[in-house]
Parts: sequence; C-alpha cells; structure tokens
Amino acid sequence: MGWALAHHRIFNARQVLANVAHRGGVLICLVLSTWLLSQLLQMAMPETAAWVTSTVACGLGAIWLDDRTRPLLGLDHERALAGLRGEIITAAQGPADADGLRLACESILARDFRTEQAAILTLQGGHFAAGRVRIARDRSGFNALISLGWITPESLERRRPSAAHGDLAAILETHRISAAVAIPKGSPDPTLLVTLGSRADDWPVTYPEIQRLQGVAELIDSILTRSRLTDQIALQNRIEHLGMMSRALAHDLKNLITPVNAFLVHTEGGFPPRSEAAQVHASAHRAVETITDYVREALFFGENLRPSSNPVDLRALFARVCATTAAHAESIGVAVVPSVTPETSLTGDFVLLERMLVNLVHNALDASNAGTAVRLTAVPGHRSRVHLQVSDEGSGISREVRDRIFDPYFTTKQHGREIRGFGLGLTIVQKIAHLHRGSVSVDSTPGLGATFTVDLPSNPSPSGSIGSGDAV
Repeated sequence: MGWALAHHRIFNARQVLANVAHRGGVLICLVLSTWLLSQLLQMAMPETAAWVTSTVACGLGAIWLDDRTRPLLGLDHERALAGLRGEIITAAQGPADADGLRLACESILARDFRTEQAAILTLQGGHFAAGRVRIARDRSGFNALISLGWITPESLERRRPSAAHGDLAAILETHRISAAVAIPKGSPDPTLLVTLGSRADDWPVTYPEIQRLQGVAELIDSILTRSRLTDQIALQNRIEHLGMMSRALAHDLKNLITPVNAFLVHTEGGFPPRSEAAQVHASAHRAVETITDYVREALFFGENLRPSSNPVDLRALFARVCATTAAHAESIGVAVVPSVTPETSLTGDFVLLERMLVNLVHNALDASNAGTAVRLTAVPGHRSRVHLQVSDEGSGISREVRDRIFDPYFTTKQHGREIRGFGLGLTIVQKIAHLHRGSVSVDSTPGLGATFTVDLPSNPSPSGSIGSGDAV
C-alpha cells in the first residue's frame, strides 16, 4: 500500500486484501499438505525422499490451486485482459469500417470497465476528438497527460500541484473522465487517446485496470490502423471504378448536348421578348448550362490526375480560395476567415489543393447562416503532417448523412439553381486528398456546425495517378 501511495497509483483495498489472503491461504495449504504427505510417504521410503517427493507434488498442486482460485476471486488480471482482447479481435473480424469498429470497441470498453461511456479519441486537426469529447493538443493539460502516459482524477490529486496538472484536472472534470491513457505508451506523439467516463458506483479506476486498459488500447490502435489502410485500398479501387463510369457517362452526355447547345445558340434572339417561346428558350439554355457544369465535374472526377509536387505557399493558397468564394460569401452574409499557423509547410499541387478547398468552403457557406463565419485554417499535425480545416457554424450533419457524404452523386442539395446538387463536390475533395497521399474526415454534432479536416503529409513522396498501385 505504501508503495502504491508513493507512486501515485490507486488500488482496490478489497482486492489487495483478497490477494494477500489468497496467497496466504495457498501457502498454508502448501505447508500443511506437504507435511501430511511427507508423513504418509515416510512409511514407504526414507525421510529425505519423502520430503522431496511431497514438496514437489504439493508445489505443483499449489500452482494448480492458485490458477484455479484466482479467477473466482477476480484476481486474474491477465486472464481478464486476454478475454477483453478476444472480444476486440472478434469485433474486428466483422465487416465494419474504421468508424464502425471504433464504436464497437467503445461499447466493449464501457461494458468491461462498467462506465457510462468510453471514447477512442483520434487526431482531428488540432484536437483529439470523439463525439462530444475534444482535447486540444496545445493545452498544457494535454502535454501533462502525454508526459504521464495515463491519469485518473484520484492519482492526479496525489501529485504535486502545477498549472499543467490543474488544466488536466479541468479537462477530466469537464468531460467526466474517470481515466485516460495515451497510445502508444510512452510516445511523445500519440496516435490516439482512450478515455473512460464516470462510473455509476463512483469507484475509482484502479492501477490494474489502467494496465488492462493500456494493453487493450494498444491492440485497438493496431486494429484501427489496419482498418484504415484497408478502407484506403477499397476507396482507391472504388474511385477508380466510379471514375471510369463517370468519364464514359460524361462523354456521352457531352456528345448529346452539343447539337442542343448549337441549336440554342443559333436561335438566340429569334423569339419575341417575354413570349412563351422565349421563356422556354431561356429555360432550355439554363438547363444546358447545368448539364455542362455536371459534365465538367464528371470529367474532372474521371480524370487520371497526376499531381505536381511543389512547395505550396499556404497564405497565397488561402487568399486564392477566399477570392474565389468571395461573391458567394458576400451574397449570404458569411465571412470566410483564413488562418495559417506559423511554420506550417506543405508540398503538393497548388491548383488541385485550391479546387479541393474551394469545394469545401462552398459547402460550408451553403450550410451557414447570415452573420456567422467559415474558418479556413492550416495547422501542423503529428509525424510531419499538415491539417487543412474548413469549419462552419451551421446546423451540423446527422450521423446518417455523415456516413454517405463522400459517396459519388449523393447530395442533400435539392433546391436552387445557384446551389449545385450533383453530389460530386466532396467526392472530388476525397480524390484530391487521396492523390496527395492524405485523407479527409468530418467531425460534426447536429446543431453545432461541422469541421472537415484534410490530413496531408507535409512532403509526400511522388505518386502516380489515382489508378496506380502506389497511391495508397
């Protein structure tokens, strides 16, 4: 107990006493059984041989007894960890994607540790986030957690007070966290955080439970990494297949619309103003423009692009994006606010990155209300990566829509000529991010807006077209 207190660790006194009692009981059984058996064996063999034989036999029996009785008293933490790892592995064998697998793991952790909820926080821009739990990487409390590796409110109270520990305590209290671990263990640059919510019985999370949580969290980290790679390969194949279909469809539509467009140009001004024929002609002209826009989008999506690899001036890139979207933003009364964290560098294709960000900003503007702002930011990520983020203060995105927003031709924009509803904007964003060996994700809570994060390597290795095998 004294050792536990000196090392800021929390143990369950009942379990400690049960462990001591169990070991003492096994020891007493060993001594008594050895003495009794030796007395019986001395009738048939020399005293020394009897003692050696009884000691070996009873020692093996004591090991068997210890192994059998520890689980009955809830003292076999290794077996508990093995069982928990088995559940996680079983869940990973299903068809769920990375997000579905993460939710399944959170459910298993919450049930095993008897907490209200568990959260697996992944890096999203400048935050580790999952659901409503968000921890900023620039907070002193986050740095304290990384330095310690794990924390509970009780163990934090035993440490020497400091500003960083005070901020960490505020994080735990705000999100009702009873335990948090950083993975990989001991790494100054973690890939995920795992947190446990409060318990119904208000019992603290003990150090053996922390050890079990760390063991299973490292397994979850490995499984999620593998799942993301599998999803990326599947995405590459899907984009390639859909690109071929879109390219063929766009070429056919382009051939079909050409004579119609020629006819409209030839007959321009040939009808009395404000006549029914003139109105039909104008309507047909707008429809042709819409189809032409769709063909342009579909052809771009279907192209086998090969991005250039040049240093990108992020401030100049953001200025171009703001200029391109300025008319749209001004018409609805929404400000586009760019921000680049100093020392953030990126190598890539300026034109493609501009197209990607323009699509994201247009979507954010469409979701925003007058008087709000759309924030366009660039921040350094971990392990030489850059996060480009577009955040709005709109109504947010429901879980059902969020699962489909990157699907080609899926759109919730069904009204208005000014708002395009082809369903290719975010798919193109995903393709451009993929071409730069990156990924795009969305974090949104209904009613609180949405944040799209494009995670890119700051200096990607050369890649081929989207259809090439090295574009993973």
